[in-house]
Amino acid sequence: MSAQQNRKSSVKLSHPDRVYWPDANVTKQGLADYYAGVWPFIKPFVTGRPLALLRAPTGIDGAVFFQKHPWNGIDPHIRQVADPMDRENEPYLAIDELDGLTALVQSAVLEIHPWGSTLDA
Repeated sequence: MSAQQNRKSSVKLSHPDRVYWPDANVTKQGLADYYAGVWPFIKPFVTGRPLALLRAPTGIDGAVFFQKHPWNGIDPHIRQVADPMDRENEPYLAIDELDGLTALVQSAVLEIHPWGSTLDA
């Protein structure tokens, strides 16, 4: 069952057949489907928190980079949040719903590292 059948989403995946993990043949669509299935369990741990991300645009065997600030063309489902303690005032990233998580998948995010603190604290 695809992620589209599991939920309502306004996020469309381009190149859903792009392989992110060649050894396991996990595609962009496969990752989105997996997240849709586990969303009820992980939601409290990934929403309302700043996120640090590992992105791999060509898959895990290609170039990877760590990112915690917005990029050009970021999907509107990925929130940009201010840290009042940050003197440079560069926003951090957060998500609120499954659409935000799917937008991360669309942006080639293969690892999500939520902060221990919440946006409220």
